[in-house]
Amino acid sequence: MIKKHYYLCIALTGVLTATSTHALAKTYTLKPGLWQIESQTWLHGHLVPDMNALIGLGPVALQNHVQNMLRQNLVRIDGNGTATICVSAEQIAHNDFVNDQGSGCSVANGQRTGNNIHFDIRCDAPKGNGYTDVTVVNASKWVSYSKLDLTIRKTNQNITNQSFGTWINEHCPL
Repeated sequence: MIKKHYYLCIALTGVLTATSTHALAKTYTLKPGLWQIESQTWLHGHLVPDMNALIGLGPVALQNHVQNMLRQNLVRIDGNGTATICVSAEQIAHNDFVNDQGSGCSVANGQRTGNNIHFDIRCDAPKGNGYTDVTVVNASKWVSYSKLDLTIRKTNQNITNQSFGTWINEHCPL
């Protein structure tokens, strides 16, 4: 009986500690400005070594489509594959970080709970859907995980991505 009571007290202490820690957790607001993004992408569970090079091997229509999405989202990719994106204070306030006009995909407004943001993704061309979950680590860092299931030329493509965002500064290049 004493042993059972002891384990119950330990379990209850753990629950109370977790609850009070969660209640004390600070919710961070991301900084507006220029962010650097490092990403890794997997196709059917296999790491894609250089997504930019892979896209460069595709048809011109795909290359133009990707470049259009990058321009709309104020994303730049330099020669070594490092991506930067400009995010405004208004986008942060509305959990609306993506401009998806003409991309073939729509991203639902983000749902934020604490330091977690969830986006649903629906694509018409190529057809499919998915989601992105973002964890705000602090005002200058975030981590995201995305999963997409797309159908390209009647073949299901299972794509996952993990990205890390680091705030660089408040000024964005034009």
